[in-house]
Amino acid sequence: MATDADEKMISVNVTRPIWERVFTVAPLVVVGTREGEAYDLAPKHMAMPMGWTGHFGFVCT
Repeated sequence: MATDADEKMISVNVTRPIWERVFTVAPLVVVGTREGEAYDLAPKHMAMPMGWTGHFGFVCT
């Protein structure tokens, strides 16, 4: 049974590592989500790759 949250989810293409698609001013990145026609963007500091497979982490205060 699909919920409203399931209908709002979008797929992220993970065939290419994220670091090949974004440019960062290390260690600052902008993390964003899209809900319908609206975007929610937030700067995050201390961002860093977490291994070689496209995972990343950041400090949130």
